[in-house]
Amino acid sequence: MTVLETNALAKSYGSIKALWHLNLTVQQGEVVGILGPNGSGKTTTLGILLNILKQDSGNFIWFEGKYGDHHRRKIGAVLETPNFYPYLNADQNLRIVAKIKQIPNPKVDEILELVGLIQRRKSPFQSYSLGMKQRLAIGATLLGDPEVLIFDEPTNGLDPQGIADVRNVIKSVSQSNKTIIMASHILDEVEKICSHVAILKSGELLASGPIGAILSNDQFAEINAEDQPKLLQWIEDKEFIKLIKKEKNFIECSITEDINAAQLNTLLLNDGIALTHLVVRTRKLEEEFITITSKS
Repeated sequence: MTVLETNALAKSYGSIKALWHLNLTVQQGEVVGILGPNGSGKTTTLGILLNILKQDSGNFIWFEGKYGDHHRRKIGAVLETPNFYPYLNADQNLRIVAKIKQIPNPKVDEILELVGLIQRRKSPFQSYSLGMKQRLAIGATLLGDPEVLIFDEPTNGLDPQGIADVRNVIKSVSQSNKTIIMASHILDEVEKICSHVAILKSGELLASGPIGAILSNDQFAEINAEDQPKLLQWIEDKEFIKLIKKEKNFIECSITEDINAAQLNTLLLNDGIALTHLVVRTRKLEEEFITITSKS
């Protein structure tokens, strides 16, 4: 099922185009990362989709119109710093949220187990770390069993442990076939969490699709040899390898997917070049992101 479809969404603030003709489709069960630097239109997009902001033009539809004007009840969202009563514990705070949302039988135990707070359920919110507060906020979005979860920079400001904890929670939630849309500028986290990605810059959608399709098939190699001039000459003569840049301690190249590290090393040895450094890896989302955004 198509969970979300946008058609030419646009929003401007005076002369600034915050969002420009956004066309995006999200299918059920996808974990979509909306990527972009500050000012790219990520938060504006989420605000429009949640009816917090009004678009200037274009339209969007949730769940193929299945729920009509009541689609918001099927969406859980965290857009800002989580706000709970500081002196109340996790149990009490979630039950208050459930009452506000008019959810008769909230599955508080199940939710606290999922977000890893079951052992701290009776601790006051003010005693929680930033990561724990964010996990409780994610738990609050799960009240009422929504079909879609929306997060705006869910790991922003967290320490490495907090980032890892929130990442694991989001991955666990995604395994229950819920659709997740998250805005982020942390590309490494998007690559670890998301199945799909949409790249924004200055309000324009530059690329979207499965992460595997966004990433090129080329590999990247860091290589070096005692006779570096000979190595550079060898690179220039081969079609399957291209020089990217020369670093202080190695040469960075791109190589076609049909050549692995062992084959590359053998080819060089056969031509009398002994490597002192060899690392072969696939392209990362961060590198693809830089390539895509630098073209626009």
